[in-house]
Amino acid sequence: MPIYEYECSEHGEFEAQRPMRLSAEPGECPVCQGAARRLLSATRTRLLTRATSLARDRNEKSQHAPEVRQSAPPRPAQGLRKRPMQAGHGRPWMLGHG
Repeated sequence: MPIYEYECSEHGEFEAQRPMRLSAEPGECPVCQGAARRLLSATRTRLLTRATSLARDRNEKSQHAPEVRQSAPPRPAQGLRKRPMQAGHGRPWMLGHG
């Protein structure tokens, strides 16, 4: 259901979520219940990447109902060092450079 912007002559602007079939009718001011004219506003399209949008939605959700974890995340292994790769002993699926 779309969100429309309205303006009450006494109480100013407000938003209301209404069915599209009621989009041409005046809105009802939430303060005085009087008729309010609909404002012409820009369409709200997604301008964010999917990852940013999902992160924002997750943050909004956790504001009121945080996710509870049952265990701590795994700790990284301690004391392990990476061995340098020796020439000629690369990964078998990689092509060597000549």
